[in-house]
Amino acid sequence: MMEHNTPIHNTLHEFAVKLNHREYREELSREEILMAKELGFVIVFGASDDLIEFYGAINEEFDCYGGGFFQFDALSKCFSPVEENEVNENCFYIEPLFAEGEYTWVYRTNIPHAEFDIIENGEKYCRGIIFSLDSLLVDSIGSFFSGLKQAYGLTEEELCDKAAAFLEQNGYSVVKKMSD
Repeated sequence: MMEHNTPIHNTLHEFAVKLNHREYREELSREEILMAKELGFVIVFGASDDLIEFYGAINEEFDCYGGGFFQFDALSKCFSPVEENEVNENCFYIEPLFAEGEYTWVYRTNIPHAEFDIIENGEKYCRGIIFSLDSLLVDSIGSFFSGLKQAYGLTEEELCDKAAAFLEQNGYSVVKKMSD
């Protein structure tokens, strides 16, 4: 485990409180990015008038001039830009909204998250979000296998075997519980 000079904020809310009211362009330290990565957290906020930035367990930057939609792909563990009419309502997504109310950037999402404000020259600039990547993976994979079970009439044991094989193929360690 990594050593940190600041206490580890092990909940989304605590981490969001720590980030709240940071100045634009001074949102995160390198140490906080590493801490978020270690905890499996993803921090999202806007930059300029055309960027959405992801830090922590995902490190990405996308152009979103005028807004857009970004959908989560559990297999690649990343977000991808999609057109509004291509958004799958059964998937996790983030929609950046530019010049919304008193903020330059806010985010509409179906992802469980905590929020924090970024300030620029004493004014609200961005309402950022922070969420757990691990919880998205668990929910995404769980939904996928529930659909398989229902569609193919699988037993619990068959479903568990297929889930374990899928997870192992995608780089996860699986511990199988032996039944009596």
